[in-house]
Amino acid sequence: MVRSVKPEREPPIGAPHDKHYAPVGRNARSIRYSIVGLTIWNLALTFLLLVPIEIAARHYFPSVYQRTVPGANYPTHLAAWAEADADLGWTVTRSPAYAALSRVRYRINSQGFRHGEDFNSLPQKPLGQRHVVVLGDSFTFGVNLQEAETSPAFLSQHLGPNWRAFNLGVPGYGIDQMVLSYEKYHAVLQPDVVVLIFIDEDVDRVFEAFRGAEGLPKPSFEVVKGELRERQPHIETILGSLLYRSRIANVIYSRWYRPRESVRISAALLRRLAKETSGYGEKLVLVRYPSIEQVDGRDVYRAYPFQEVLDGYGITDVEPLEVLRKVGDPRALYFVGDEHPTAEANRVVADAIYAAWPM
Repeated sequence: MVRSVKPEREPPIGAPHDKHYAPVGRNARSIRYSIVGLTIWNLALTFLLLVPIEIAARHYFPSVYQRTVPGANYPTHLAAWAEADADLGWTVTRSPAYAALSRVRYRINSQGFRHGEDFNSLPQKPLGQRHVVVLGDSFTFGVNLQEAETSPAFLSQHLGPNWRAFNLGVPGYGIDQMVLSYEKYHAVLQPDVVVLIFIDEDVDRVFEAFRGAEGLPKPSFEVVKGELRERQPHIETILGSLLYRSRIANVIYSRWYRPRESVRISAALLRRLAKETSGYGEKLVLVRYPSIEQVDGRDVYRAYPFQEVLDGYGITDVEPLEVLRKVGDPRALYFVGDEHPTAEANRVVADAIYAAWPM
């Protein structure tokens, strides 16, 4: 005879437990309590470990870095040589007061660049003549130097009478302002070759929306989902508040994130410039001008990923570090004090550019 066996059932809620029933609810609650307890313990341990690190960080890094933002009201102390420009941040002033202070008489046109003619009054580009636009900062502008001692002037001598060079170098410019100055004056200058000369500090400058040295706001960009965008006025967030309240977070942000993000923004800007010059059928030359510390070995000459980013655009890349080192005493290449390049350094750099000339 076959006997039927009834399946075991879970006891109803609230029923007394029996040895035949598994304590499923009790085990689940026990696991949850263990997870919660372990989480609380780990958080408490992390907090206890971070407290002395935070105290040490506040001791060794007493000042808090805060990124400048568009639209903010910063205390302004306008530099004697600067003049506000709505599109570029600033250019160089033509003020007689500044001319009286300067020991070098700079020829500044109405657009604020070191050129004797107004860009808007240039004659029609003659057939057979070629133009080169040189973008840059104070190294390109030629602080402390006569016009003939600047790198654009030496380059123009190499190129001969069929070429005309335009110096768009402005002190304090970052790579962002260089690209914008090209875009603003491209139509009137009609370049065949564009030379962008940058120092490492120009890469870092793109991170900010205000420059204390000039006392003026400037254009500022960010890279969002791979796209270059102009930064908008600041909106306070919890993460942003943490970056300025926690010294540990602030140090990581300023010393690790900021330089890397500056490279990303600069790379995006250079890619934009490469696309534009390529679209117009122009040649682009990228020149990295080393500092005196890099020439004499006191500072590391770090690598940038710009060549990889610009691969496929036919960019000419010039790095005159080694030829400058072969000259001899680096002190003959840079002025004592402000460490801007001398006429000799500019001649060497212009020689290196001409040696790699793309046309």
